[in-house]
Amino acid sequence: MSVQRFVTLRSATLKHRIAQRDGRDHVVVPVVALVEGVIHPVNAPHAELVKAERFASSLSEWEGQPIFAGHPMKDGIPVDGHLDDILPLSFGFVANAKATNTQLTMEAWIDPDRAATSDGGKRILERATHDTPDVIEVSVGVFVTMQDAEGEFNGRKYKGEWMAIKPNP
Repeated sequence: MSVQRFVTLRSATLKHRIAQRDGRDHVVVPVVALVEGVIHPVNAPHAELVKAERFASSLSEWEGQPIFAGHPMKDGIPVDGHLDDILPLSFGFVANAKATNTQLTMEAWIDPDRAATSDGGKRILERATHDTPDVIEVSVGVFVTMQDAEGEFNGRKYKGEWMAIKPNP
């Protein structure tokens, strides 16, 4: 069964750098987007298991995904970030996704000029470039192929396992 999931992960930001893309400066921040384990997506009725081996199947699909301050919403409902009236609210993109050990890592390429046009973008940029690492919640939207499964992983119970992951901001 294919379902859409929205997940929020709390992670310390790592050292940012400045890099150019298309002749524009971007603040590049390493991000941990998903971690192997039992998670409870915002829109799921119960906790679900995500194994690291599933991360590698969709790495190229993360490239270029838009970045928003939180999940894109319309009338209080999470929506696809590629919608014509939502995409212009993006202030960056994802690059260099990798499956490393038990984590899905990537870089957030933030356009400072576009981030400055929204309160959320300004706050994220300030926190990402602060001298002291800060905890920033990173949210991902994904379509997953779900398998009915019940069990326990590292002491946490789950009902459902992600078999395939496809990004959807």
